[in-house]
Amino acid sequence: RLVSPCNVREVAVDDDVKALAASMQEDGLHVPIQVYPTGDGHDFVKFGHRRIAAATHLGWTHIDALVETAPDNEAELLVAQYNENEQRKGMSYLDRARVYARLRNLVLARRKIARKFGVSGPARSLALATRRADPKLQQGVEAGRIAPSALGPLRSQPAKVQAELADAAIQARTV
Repeated sequence: RLVSPCNVREVAVDDDVKALAASMQEDGLHVPIQVYPTGDGHDFVKFGHRRIAAATHLGWTHIDALVETAPDNEAELLVAQYNENEQRKGMSYLDRARVYARLRNLVLARRKIARKFGVSGPARSLALATRRADPKLQQGVEAGRIAPSALGPLRSQPAKVQAELADAAIQARTV
């Protein structure tokens, strides 16, 4: 009954979600998820994707939810999700880049995106360029082994060299 095609963060059952699941198992759900009706009998998840992942990991089939009115537009939803996620657990570099790209695809002006999130134009452009990088290079950025600013020079290398550098960086030798 829940739908959620528009989360700002990729949610995987990692150590953080497992820790959240353990807390929920022991203490219950402290903060309900927030949803709004889609009009076709489903509820769209506005906030609570990690809590849903933890509940699913525990085998729960129901979760408490607050039902709200739908936001005026997708850009408003993305900004609200971004802000909520940053307050709870900082988003990854690639998750931030994903939000910037989606807002740009919604034709939100680049300067407006920069103002909304307090990022400079070059920082936003670098994040967007990261989304176009080879997945191994993205993994190195996520792991903190490759500086986002190194992606420009790395992307100009042949694919084989990119892969070798990314593998070396991921194996703890930073680039």
